Amino acid sequence: MPMFSSKALGDYARYSQLGLEMVAPIIAGYLLDAFVFGSEPWLTIAGAVFGLFWSLYRVIRLVEREERKERPEGVSQEQNGRVE
Repeated sequence: MPMFSSKALGDYARYSQLGLEMVAPIIAGYLLDAFVFGSEPWLTIAGAVFGLFWSLYRVIRLVEREERKERPEGVSQEQNGRVE
């Protein structure tokens, strides 16, 4: 009997990717600051801001995708109680 289902592992991979997408721009900004441009801390700050906004965008997309999966077939957003 498997410990985790393939769906659960897919979810874990998606959530781990979100964390990496937040941290990777910070690390890239730091490395560019320290070893290429010497403009510390500006590219690190820019990487942090970019990572934050990119991660927020991805979380919103992930939540919307999950809501679409849970909505019954043929039911519009208005009928489901959510009006945009």
